Amino acid sequence: MTGPEDLARGAITAAWVAELERLEADVHRTEELIADPTEALLSWHTRPAWHAPSLGPVPEHLRPRAEALLARQGELRTQLTEALAALARQRGFADRVSDATASGPAGPAYLDITA
Repeated sequence: MTGPEDLARGAITAAWVAELERLEADVHRTEELIADPTEALLSWHTRPAWHAPSLGPVPEHLRPRAEALLARQGELRTQLTEALAALARQRGFADRVSDATASGPAGPAYLDITA
């Protein structure tokens, strides 16, 4: 026989499993973004809005899974920080090249073809 406590525990576990699956999918999409930004960005905008759940503590049997996910998120944070720093360096270089090769202010040019 299943009592109310068992039902509540089952509902909490199911909610945590769903949330961990959602977080794992986000981590996977972020890993894809780092591996191939062009392809990953095409589907990135379709992500649903995230709302912080109030699930209480992680059930003990799901703790190793949650800790592994947290470790992956930490690795991704480092990779994203490095990728953003590289992007900032590349943009700075491109700006310097653009400034050095500019021949004056860009603007409309008119040609008098009646002359």
